[in-house]
Amino acid sequence: MKINKKSYDGVARIFDFMRGGDMRRWGPDQRALFKNLKGRVLYIGIGTGQEIVNFPPGLDITAVDLSYAMLTRSHSRVQNYNGRIHRCQMDAQATAFPDNTFDTILTVCVDLPERTETGAETRWRTGHV
Repeated sequence: MKINKKSYDGVARIFDFMRGGDMRRWGPDQRALFKNLKGRVLYIGIGTGQEIVNFPPGLDITAVDLSYAMLTRSHSRVQNYNGRIHRCQMDAQATAFPDNTFDTILTVCVDLPERTETGAETRWRTGHV
């Protein structure tokens, strides 16, 4: 099945329920990893914003997601974050940001094909192959 904007818009209302067990299981590991986030952060695939509760305070985050419905559902979590989060509806495979805009790139459960500039850049910066 091809995953696209329409697919994510369709599951947005039940997404938190579907990922609830993951969040309980990954919360401590996420907090340990996320404490290393620094500078201007690009957060690819914010979805409903479940991971925001695990972010350290005071970050400057630009969060992108392909799905408008997911971005809408993230609103209250973004508002409750003790820092700055700017949300954009955007395809992470073709972002509108100039080079060197961000110091840190974060993805959680998002697979960017390496054939795209964003995918290659993300893998280079994180060391994932």
